[in-house]
Amino acid sequence: MRADRLDPGAESRGRKLRLLFVEAFKTTGGQERFALSLSQGMEDRGFEVAILTEPGTAMEAQLAGLKWRVFRCPRSGARGWWRGLQASSRSFGPDVIVLNGDRAGYWGRLFNAFRHSPARVVWIAHLHLDDIVRGWTRTKFAAYRAAYRATLPFCDHIVAVSGDIAARLRQRDGVPAAKITVIRNWAPLMPARCAASVLRRKYGIADGEPLVGVIGRLDRQKGQAILLEAWRELPRGQGVLLLLGEGTLKESLRRQAEHFGIDTEIRFCGLVEDVGSYLEAIDVFVLPSLYEGLPLALLEAMSHGLPVIASDLAGIREAVRDGVEGLLVEPGDAVSLAAALERTLGDPALRRRLGAAARRRYEEEFTPEIVLTAYEKFFAEVATQTLRRPRLS
Repeated sequence: MRADRLDPGAESRGRKLRLLFVEAFKTTGGQERFALSLSQGMEDRGFEVAILTEPGTAMEAQLAGLKWRVFRCPRSGARGWWRGLQASSRSFGPDVIVLNGDRAGYWGRLFNAFRHSPARVVWIAHLHLDDIVRGWTRTKFAAYRAAYRATLPFCDHIVAVSGDIAARLRQRDGVPAAKITVIRNWAPLMPARCAASVLRRKYGIADGEPLVGVIGRLDRQKGQAILLEAWRELPRGQGVLLLLGEGTLKESLRRQAEHFGIDTEIRFCGLVEDVGSYLEAIDVFVLPSLYEGLPLALLEAMSHGLPVIASDLAGIREAVRDGVEGLLVEPGDAVSLAAALERTLGDPALRRRLGAAARRRYEEEFTPEIVLTAYEKFFAEVATQTLRRPRLS
């Protein structure tokens, strides 16, 4: 069923429902890829779609290739977001404004607090406040928490990408349960464009040598430094580790690998477009993050039937059960991570069992068809809701 048929108001107006997606696109990570995939999925399902972003994004090439409208804020910061939201709302006339992630969420809610947009405003929460502010000073945290909580009432609905985030929004921030919908992330099945042997030759890896892969920004959150500590504990010659991604810690991680004497077993692959080929080539997927929502990289690995070793975090447990789809270890514990790696690399039967279960779980819960159908229904319902908003005194 198409979205415009689900919305009587849109039919009477003789047009499709309009969704304005708001995303900063400051990196090329999972949250940004999520925004583009969701936009495309909704356009394919009969919605009219536009995007608002900041100038100088990290995904210019992807945005340039879109067939729908892309609005840009005239500048970064509060004034730029305000003018961008005002101009795109007037020009496009959205039925629903979709704020993707923390940065867009804050500015969009603040705009709505003062402008009271006639469109329904939805915030998609990929992380909770507790995770966003890790490492901040006490003063910065207190100021942001106050602003965050003050603007929460000014979105009409929140989509939490995991049940854990939804629970924390209710319990710690006082958001009514009726205002939160859990729609878990999904991942498209990305086909391989080249054979595994091609990648092995590219990186000088012998046939049959086990490959372990991790996908993510090279920063503290993603835990690659912990992974290198764990790799040092393994007997030499156990395999090769592929690090896919870029980030501020790249050179620090290179130096760490050299210091540990494991640099010959580590490959820094950078940003790659053909992720499917890498997922087909590797034998074990690792996600050593210190905190997460429900990461796309994890679901992408599961879609390729890979055994997973991941941090034992609430959002990850919603996709991976310890000993079923993968092995879960304490976040930041290099010793436990090393033990899980050694166990998995040394047991091909275990890898096959975990990988098969991961693929089944993906097909049951995390395919594009399942999740995009949920979003299609959600947006159509939200667009027809009666608005009940607080007002600033």
